[in-house]
Amino acid sequence: YHYKYTFKMSRHNPVYEHYRKTSIGDTLTEALDELVPYKVPARLALTVLSQFDKSMCEMLSQKLKSKTAFKGHLHTYRHIDNVWTFFLEDAEFKLTIPGGSTEFITVDKLKIVAVKDAVEADKKKNAKKA
Repeated sequence: YHYKYTFKMSRHNPVYEHYRKTSIGDTLTEALDELVPYKVPARLALTVLSQFDKSMCEMLSQKLKSKTAFKGHLHTYRHIDNVWTFFLEDAEFKLTIPGGSTEFITVDKLKIVAVKDAVEADKKKNAKKA
């Protein structure tokens, strides 16, 4: 069993799964894969992954205070299902950390995936209903 891509985005559950492709998401998925056949029901594993998706979105929107600017040569871009993907070459990041320190990072290739903030969109939708 492998649950990495089990959930599909829908208008009723607008939480994105792209954080599952991070190292912490991969590690969680692998751990659940090992537990499902023996100790954890598959439904519980899916619930854990769903909560991970929501928690990552909330945590990054609330806790991350650094600012990043970047520039590079745009190689390719695409827009599919409200997800923008940019591929840059010779990219340079300028990372500004709260407190004023600045760090520069240069990379040969960079892939950026930009999606609508599902948590904020859901909050706005619920606020309109109230």
